[in-house]
Amino acid sequence: MNSTDPVTAFYLRQIPGAKLQNNILTADCPFCRRNSGQSGKKHPKGEKALVIFLNPDSYFHGYYRCLNRCSPGGFPLHFARQSHLDLSLAPGFDPDRDYAAGQVNYPVKNINHEVLDFMDRMTDDLIDRFARYGISRAVLQEMKIGYNGRYLIYPYIQADGNCYAARCVHPDKPEDSFWHGDEDFARAGFRVFNLEDIQRCENGSLVIIEGEDNLLAVRQLGLPGIALPDISEFA
Repeated sequence: MNSTDPVTAFYLRQIPGAKLQNNILTADCPFCRRNSGQSGKKHPKGEKALVIFLNPDSYFHGYYRCLNRCSPGGFPLHFARQSHLDLSLAPGFDPDRDYAAGQVNYPVKNINHEVLDFMDRMTDDLIDRFARYGISRAVLQEMKIGYNGRYLIYPYIQADGNCYAARCVHPDKPEDSFWHGDEDFARAGFRVFNLEDIQRCENGSLVIIEGEDNLLAVRQLGLPGIALPDISEFA
């Protein structure tokens, strides 16, 4: 690995004690420490929890994630934001980029409390069902998947971190679905599942896929991505 690569150099500089082997940088996760108060928390299998993919030939060069899923991963600019660094230290930072363009005036009212309630209502049978498809409880919790007693609830969290609308899908009849919440956020343009990954993956790459469950499988693999209910909306 060429340590003069700006992405590799950035991470080596910001993470003292990190170990680089086979294009993967590993270290204690600084965000676990911040989120849980436990310094150097290890993954249940014993590995260092912070993993960074460093292969310049890969679309995901520079993508980092925590194996404990303490917080979502991203690329260097997101790492700088999450670490409260000067963004100019991150490779690819553009001081002239206009982040104000396209900003949305979000309403005061959201359905965050309902999302938490739906998460609490997930049944063991549904969790086991997802497990048969290789999707773990940890991923379901990370993506805030819930259940209202009849329909699975997929919250469409917006860029401000709040949920204003969720898609409700019958677990046995996916064609039986409807939107719950603010109808303004059930329109095209807002129907992006895991939308926050777009900013986390600034100057990087992510997977774009159709269907929430397909994205859950992508997240299980440790990759970033977004999903649309109908991929034809991506145009």
